[in-house]
Amino acid sequence: MEELQARFNKFVEDFLKFTWAWDLLQALIRVLIVVVICFIVYKIVVFIMTKYISLAKGDINKKRAKTINNLIRSFMRYIFVVIGVIFSLQYLGLDPATIFAGAGVIGIVIGFAFQDLLKDIVAGFFIIIEKSYNVGDLVEIDGTTGTITNIGIKTTTFVAYTGEVIIINNRDISKVINFSSANYCITVNNIVLSYEDDINKFIDIFNSKIDYFKEKFPEIIDAPKIMGLNSFEGVGYLVEIHTKVKTLSQYNFRRTFYLEILKMCKEHGFTHSIPIIKKDRSEDDKNDYNPT
Repeated sequence: MEELQARFNKFVEDFLKFTWAWDLLQALIRVLIVVVICFIVYKIVVFIMTKYISLAKGDINKKRAKTINNLIRSFMRYIFVVIGVIFSLQYLGLDPATIFAGAGVIGIVIGFAFQDLLKDIVAGFFIIIEKSYNVGDLVEIDGTTGTITNIGIKTTTFVAYTGEVIIINNRDISKVINFSSANYCITVNNIVLSYEDDINKFIDIFNSKIDYFKEKFPEIIDAPKIMGLNSFEGVGYLVEIHTKVKTLSQYNFRRTFYLEILKMCKEHGFTHSIPIIKKDRSEDDKNDYNPT
C-alpha cells in the first residue's frame, strides 16, 4: 500500500512539473520527422520508377506508362503509410509487435473486414497484367461508357460522356468493352426510303459519291457500303449502310454522315426519306391501334 501511495505521489509530482509535456513533445517531433522522411522517400521512389518507365522502350506506350505510374503511386502510398505508422508507434512508446500479437481476435475480425480490400487489390493487379484497359481508354463498364482517368490498387475511376465521375471497386468489374483497343469500328447508318422512291437510283447516286465521302471524312478506312434492304417498315423500306472507320471516330462520323445522306436525298429528289422513330405504346394504345 505504501509503495502504491509513493508511485501515485511521484506521478502527481511529475505531472505538476510538466515533465510529461516535454516527453510528449519530443515524441511528437520524432513522429513528425518520420512522416516527413516517409513523404520524401515516397516522392523519390515514385520519381525514380516513373522516370524509368517513361524511358522504357518496347511495348510500353504512353497510356500504359501512365497506368503503371498511377498503380505504383497507389501501391507505394499504402506501403509508406504502414511503415510510417509502425515507426510512429515506436516513438510514442508503443511496441507494434506487442500490439499486433495481442490483437489476435481483433485481427481476425479486421481480416474478415478487409477481404473485399484484398479482392480489390488482386483484381487491380490483374487489370494491369492482362492489359484490360489503360488510362485514357474509352470503355464501357456495367453499361456506362466513359474514359478511364485513374487505375488504383483498389478502385478504377472513369468519366462518363455526360461528365459524371464514376468510381468503381476493381472487384466489381466483370465485363469491360474497350473501344480504344480495337483497330477499327463499323458504323451503321439506317435510312428509310418511301416505297415511291427508286431504290436502284438511290444506290447508284450513293456509289457515285464514294470518292467524295472518302475525301471529306479522313477517318474512313473502307468506303461506305450499302448492305441492302434490311427490312420493310410501315412507311418504306430500310436501307442499311456500313462504314469502317478509325477507332473512337465512330460517334462523330455517324452523326455527320447522316447529314451528308440527308443532303444527298434532298438534292436528288428523295423527299420522302425519313429517320426511323420507334415509340413504345401503352396497352391502351395497342388496343386502339388501327393500321388503316
